[in-house]
Amino acid sequence: MRNLFLLLLTFVSMSPLGLLAQFPTIQMRLQAGKILGKSEYFVDYTYRHKTPAESKDFQEDIIRVELGKALVKSYSYRLWQADSALTHDANKYAQVKIPDEGLSPFCYYRDLTNGTTQVYYRTPLSGPTLKYTDTPTFSWTLTGEKKVISGYEAQRATCQFRGRSYEAWFTPSIPISAGPNFFGGLPGLILELHSMDGALRRSY
Repeated sequence: MRNLFLLLLTFVSMSPLGLLAQFPTIQMRLQAGKILGKSEYFVDYTYRHKTPAESKDFQEDIIRVELGKALVKSYSYRLWQADSALTHDANKYAQVKIPDEGLSPFCYYRDLTNGTTQVYYRTPLSGPTLKYTDTPTFSWTLTGEKKVISGYEAQRATCQFRGRSYEAWFTPSIPISAGPNFFGGLPGLILELHSMDGALRRSY
């Protein structure tokens, strides 16, 4: 797997070792997985959100997007860090570090051949607890506004999606129609995305 980008817009300085040192421990066993495809690149986004939306303080996570030829996977990287030690049989009953609150429990698998998305809701304690298929559609409005994000010229687009207004900055210089979680459908990779009400923000 090749690293397409590094995490560039970080709001709080943090290191993986520092994060793990703060987590409590609990015994758990992960279910066996299967290979769905090969990731060619991955992109990390800083994900800041308020829960509930009217809350004063932001919570923060890292959303990793793995990009393959036919499949895009989006998930909480910090949640993955917490249970990755259990992927080997020798460690299947090992003590795992459980993250604090504020991490996204959703994992998205978007099939680029038919536009459908498999959504998994999971927690560190019980693994996958809910699975459903969704087919999100976006009616983006492209604007003439542009700015530079980490050396890439990005263009602004807006849309209404399930009761909330969003603003995205994408770059045609990277012709991959993808972004974090559900989002995609633009003629280039989404580098920055946030809701107009300020309740959440994702930036690569």
